[in-house]
Amino acid sequence: SAEGKLRARMLETLLPGHPRSQPVVGWPHQIAALSLGDARAFHRDWYVLDNVAFVVSGPTPVVEVEAIARKALASVTPRPSPQRPPPIRASSGTARSRTPPPGN
Repeated sequence: SAEGKLRARMLETLLPGHPRSQPVVGWPHQIAALSLGDARAFHRDWYVLDNVAFVVSGPTPVVEVEAIARKALASVTPRPSPQRPPPIRASSGTARSRTPPPGN
């Protein structure tokens, strides 16, 4: 869409080199270059418990959310997260880094 192209160009311009300037799933040429093995390796490496996030909306009791999470994750074998990329240097020279999830 025109709106999507404008947004992508705006983020590239405003945040050069920053992760937020990249599309979440990658650029079309990057996706086209992926093999099935690449996709499976990414899933194997990054879909780990340390990277799980639940988004809950509305008046849902914490106990109910915890029960749903335990059930959803019961069959997932815990394994370590891959090493995260190093911090990205902003053009101003200040260091930027990604915030690791709690517990890391």
